Amino acid sequence: MRRGVLAAIFLCSLLLPGCSTSRGFETKEIRQVASIPERFLPVAGIQLEDGACKSPLVDPEDGTEITIVESMSGKGYYKAPNGKYGLKGNELLRINCQTGEVLGVVRK
Repeated sequence: MRRGVLAAIFLCSLLLPGCSTSRGFETKEIRQVASIPERFLPVAGIQLEDGACKSPLVDPEDGTEITIVESMSGKGYYKAPNGKYGLKGNELLRINCQTGEVLGVVRK
């Protein structure tokens, strides 16, 4: 019996850290940036639909591509080229995947 309890505790310790990432997704701190397009667009031939996050997305003003790192519940974290949009090395763009609207900048 004791061996089974220890095995259960061990399995939980392996699984719970992965779950904490999901819980942190919605609560990551957001900051706004002034020098960024209002929204990003999918590449030619792809449409934003059903809240599914597409990658890459394109800046309609200068063609810069951003790529998805993580997504959940119709929102995604996208990586931009180093220094673009005033992002620091530990920051990502948070995008509404259904509209391409920029929600802000978050820490990784």
